[in-house]
Amino acid sequence: MEHMPYIAEPPAPARVGLRRLEWVTVTVGLFINSGAVFPLLMQGADGILDDAERAQLRVIYLPIYALCFGLLAIRPRSLIKAGVRNLPLLLLLVLPLVSTLWSMGPSLSMRRAVALILSMGLAFLLATRFTPREQIIVVGWAVGATLVMSFVAGVAWPSLAFTPYDGTMRGVFFNKNVFGWMSVILIIAGIAARHDVTTRLRRAGMVMLVLGWTGCLLSGSMTSLFAAVTAVLISQAVLMIARRQGIARLVFQFGIILGIVVLSVIIAFGFVPLLDALGKDVTLTGRTPLWALLDIEIAKHPILGQGYGAFWSPNNLTMWKIWETLRWGPPHAHSGYRDLLLSIGVVGLGLFAVVTVRAVHQAIALTAQAPRDGWLWCVVLILSVLVMNLTESNILMQNDMIWILFSTAVLSASYNHAEARRSLPRFMHLATSAT
Repeated sequence: MEHMPYIAEPPAPARVGLRRLEWVTVTVGLFINSGAVFPLLMQGADGILDDAERAQLRVIYLPIYALCFGLLAIRPRSLIKAGVRNLPLLLLLVLPLVSTLWSMGPSLSMRRAVALILSMGLAFLLATRFTPREQIIVVGWAVGATLVMSFVAGVAWPSLAFTPYDGTMRGVFFNKNVFGWMSVILIIAGIAARHDVTTRLRRAGMVMLVLGWTGCLLSGSMTSLFAAVTAVLISQAVLMIARRQGIARLVFQFGIILGIVVLSVIIAFGFVPLLDALGKDVTLTGRTPLWALLDIEIAKHPILGQGYGAFWSPNNLTMWKIWETLRWGPPHAHSGYRDLLLSIGVVGLGLFAVVTVRAVHQAIALTAQAPRDGWLWCVVLILSVLVMNLTESNILMQNDMIWILFSTAVLSASYNHAEARRSLPRFMHLATSAT
């Protein structure tokens, strides 16, 4: 696709400053939402963020979100169009607000739902004002900066950058898992950049890959390493699908989504016996006992859940009982799908499935139509986030960079898919409807 409908022609001199402000806003916004530096600086002497410290941390987000909505207000038609073209995502975002009606902690659900809506301003700004190629560049700068800072900290301040109990690197992040996630995001951006038409971005992609793989290995996070390898495999599968036409492409699309579902089942039911046979930790660092306890709680309120984010409230006695049983205090389910079920039930999970399948379908079609325009970034990111959330929790999380980028990819696909179909000759609409 040679022309992106939502990006204006080269701006007049009077608009150059506004465009620069957009770039700075989204880059700084992603950096802050990555979880780098600030949580580490604000933690107490015990290495834990208490409620007061978390409240201080939330204040940092507000200026960025205010700028995002201010910039979106300048072009309200683009914002409205983005929402109208993805009603399933809008419904998914509204559901946490509505869940306050049945939440076990309505005030907490409301506060977290508002934070979710505010953080989505960054996703809408990225989706409506930045092409996928530009999104790759923004991610390269924002996430690349966090990894470079982590490597520098590893040399200059190793007691901070490395975890004392196992020697793995956490860099400038709160723990090694977040450092590993950011490394995976940079790997995905690097994979997409390596398929760009410009030599400059392809070279930048190589730098992203080197930084990302180095961080992924140093983090010692098996989840991150698994997600990174999966991202490479997904990228090759997507490129293969994009070269197909009509029904063949639809079959391949169904196959890759089915593959992720099968992978989820394997993780849920077959991974523990496999680890046991290999002599590895069968608890996935305590996750499987946690999941067994949470599945019981999910079954108590399967349809609508227990309210957005309400289960992990200090006022929930069940949470404390689980912590006491496990003898450690997980802040979430370490499974995005279980957290979604706990919060908004099967209804929420169903909406998320619709959003995801629709986005993959649209993004693959755009990749086939314009393979050098960066749409590979969107497809691989969406599918990789699905894999990451088998053992981590990012789905529908407030102030979370991975969810913001996932939403950006989903919105970008729906925003542009309609324009792409409209620009096709009439006789081609039937062919693309099968893709």
